[in-house]
Amino acid sequence: MDVLTALSNNSDYSRNQLQLIVGAWIMSGLTEKQGKISLTDGDVAEEDYDKASLYSLLYALYRSLGHTLLTRFPGWRVGLITSDDNLANATGLPFSLAAEPVLHGGLRIKLYRTAALS
Repeated sequence: MDVLTALSNNSDYSRNQLQLIVGAWIMSGLTEKQGKISLTDGDVAEEDYDKASLYSLLYALYRSLGHTLLTRFPGWRVGLITSDDNLANATGLPFSLAAEPVLHGGLRIKLYRTAALS
């Protein structure tokens, strides 16, 4: 049972739906002969999941994060460090690029930040 293959990065998922998706994904490994999540370190092997399905879940999580920050934390400023511009944009937050990208562990990462949220 692979609960991630049906996810879409164009879909909006509620907080409860995200909790259910993540929980089902974790629990699905318990019923399979070969678990997809390592019990020793939590690693998921590259060949076990289609990257698109994992990114769909990430986009939904980032959208949920952005919505939560906008609705529950007015007046706060937000900073986000990421190597993926699309994930920063998925939050829906009014980010500006705070600095030029820097190399960190072989990844080119960027700092995004907002003015005070309204």
